[in-house]
Amino acid sequence: MKKEIEGTEEAEAKQRKRKNMISSRASAARSRANKQHLKYLEEEVEALKDENAHMKELILIEEEMEKTAKKLKPEN
Repeated sequence: MKKEIEGTEEAEAKQRKRKNMISSRASAARSRANKQHLKYLEEEVEALKDENAHMKELILIEEEMEKTAKKLKPEN
């Protein structure tokens, strides 16, 4: 009877250990996926910052062109 209890406890301990191992692997997989997604988002932010800076440059150029056009435009 005592051996049966020990065997059952041992089986339960192995089952808990296996369940914990599976849970840990799933957690690690989620962590890797999150890290990969974060890297993607950081790259996207950098690309958008570059695009924003370029658009600001274009706006400044357009404003300068408008000022120059007004200076060259004959007054009526």
